[in-house]
Amino acid sequence: MTEKDGFGCSVLDEVWSDLTLDFTEEVRDKWRRWICQKYTDGARHHHNLDHLSHMMGLFRTYQDYLSNPKGVAFALFFQFLEYDPRSQDNEERCIEAFRQFADEARIPMDSELFLTVTELIQLTKLHSTEEHKQEGIYGSEDRHFFLDFDMCVLGGSPSEYKDYAQKIRLEYSFVPDHLYNRLRSKILTSFLQIPNIFATEPFRRKFEERAKSNIKAEIEMLTS
Repeated sequence: MTEKDGFGCSVLDEVWSDLTLDFTEEVRDKWRRWICQKYTDGARHHHNLDHLSHMMGLFRTYQDYLSNPKGVAFALFFQFLEYDPRSQDNEERCIEAFRQFADEARIPMDSELFLTVTELIQLTKLHSTEEHKQEGIYGSEDRHFFLDFDMCVLGGSPSEYKDYAQKIRLEYSFVPDHLYNRLRSKILTSFLQIPNIFATEPFRRKFEERAKSNIKAEIEMLTS
């Protein structure tokens, strides 16, 4: 299968087709190929089409909870379009890429769609809302589901989580073991120091306990 044929994943192809139905074929195909090319870069082990398709599957499952599903779906496609583990401005570069797409697709920069997508991508930088920081409080807005879609991997089975952790390590292969173990442990510990890893009620009820167990196991492995 070539990039021209699609993403090679039914859920991505279907969502992209729905999102770009009103756009020209040139814009639709050009950006589909570009997104596919970026997410299949050989240096990507976790932030690739598999992760994107997993998040989009969750989007399809929970889209009835969303007030602006089109904005959330576009944000998912562009969230990790530009991804360099060495960079501190991935989110800004992803927003710039969406700005270029919006210009070609004639999406007004002051439209609700454009503002929603850029705000969601920017939220990736902190990956936290007030609902993450308060016991017993749930979030139900699009931004809460958007973040939970990405974080869901933390709540996988132990074997799924181990595979995820190994892929993240490969993406940071340029970092020496002793430094990676220390920094990764620090990041993981910060997840345990906030009350909630997941903001929404369905994700917290289903994945919170398992995510914390997985994180604790990885910290133990990194610090042993």
